[in-house]
Amino acid sequence: MDLLIALIAVVFSIGLLIQFNETMIYSQKEKTLQKELEGIGKTASMLLVGNPQIICAVDSAIPPSQIGYLENCVDSSGSYAKITAANLGIPTGTGKYDFAVYEQGLKIAGSDFPVSVPANIYSEKRIVVLSNGNVQKQGLEICMGNATGSCTALSKTELAIYVWRA
Repeated sequence: MDLLIALIAVVFSIGLLIQFNETMIYSQKEKTLQKELEGIGKTASMLLVGNPQIICAVDSAIPPSQIGYLENCVDSSGSYAKITAANLGIPTGTGKYDFAVYEQGLKIAGSDFPVSVPANIYSEKRIVVLSNGNVQKQGLEICMGNATGSCTALSKTELAIYVWRA
């Protein structure tokens, strides 16, 4: 009888250990997926305001005519067509990721949220300036306060980027 009780206790203990182990494995997998999503989301957010394919080019009358790019300035020409998953470094496809970029509540790039909003979404807001095409050096100087005139070349806004597992 004592052997039977001891055997039941051992089997019960083994069952608890297996359940605990499965819980730990599941928790670790969830943490890994969350860290991966966070890394992809942060990279996409940085590329949104720093990728030369997306940000504003600065033109000058002084050769060379293009003197560089203006970070945190998004080129809004072409209805934001340059804001793509490839330009944001987001891997797409089945089992990969999807994204959306919103300006003041309106989607300007990416996909619509899925019907059931995923539990794990990475989001970040960025304050940017918008320019419809290349920024002229003279207009940039006016907007920066280094020259007199009215700043019409750039407008300040907030963009929100969302990344989730597809």
